[in-house]
Amino acid sequence: MLQLQMGADIARLKPTHFISYLFSQQNAPDFAKLFDDTLMDIAISNNDVFAVKTDGGAKVVLFDRLSQYIAEEFKRNAFCRAIINKLVEFRFERIFNQKFDFYATIFEYLIKDYNSNSGGKYVEYYTPHAVARIMAAILVPKEQQGKIKNVSCYDPSAGSGTLLMNVAHAIGENRCSTYTQDISQKLSNLLRLNLVLNNLVHSIPNVIQGNTLLYLYHKDGNELKRFD
Repeated sequence: MLQLQMGADIARLKPTHFISYLFSQQNAPDFAKLFDDTLMDIAISNNDVFAVKTDGGAKVVLFDRLSQYIAEEFKRNAFCRAIINKLVEFRFERIFNQKFDFYATIFEYLIKDYNSNSGGKYVEYYTPHAVARIMAAILVPKEQQGKIKNVSCYDPSAGSGTLLMNVAHAIGENRCSTYTQDISQKLSNLLRLNLVLNNLVHSIPNVIQGNTLLYLYHKDGNELKRFD
């Protein structure tokens, strides 16, 4: 009955998915496997809501098996325990009570940090938040804010979504849908998180990971789909 009352964009979780449950199981002999299996079960159970697509139509699930990024297997349990011990102490209400500008600053920091740590080898370009805010103000003047609705917004090289988030915020997150494509898997994952945090989960099915120039996805027949 509760699931029927929940919105379509809310994650479905089992009791064994909860942070508190994983915390209680952290001393299990193969905790890393339990941790990874839980992430994958959450991702697969919510694939219809939170998966993004590639330009070939394959679905990219919400989570990866995190412990696989630790090369030495004997360190994986400790790695996953460290994560769950940090999460169990955190109060997520503080995050979900924050407003749009709070998240925009974090995402800009994450991309800057990635660029500096990669030594310039894997640089990701992005629209600075201040510039994106100005562009959004031009596209959506103050006198139109809160009045227009059912708006479709498109960015063919969306990155983590800084520009689109600013435009959607100016229009009203519940008054628009966003459509995106970007070649970067990492930035497509950041964009998905950005949509979740900014009440735009309904636009996640419109996120496409792929090369826009070679494999344009958002089309009407052979023509580019028209957006507002």
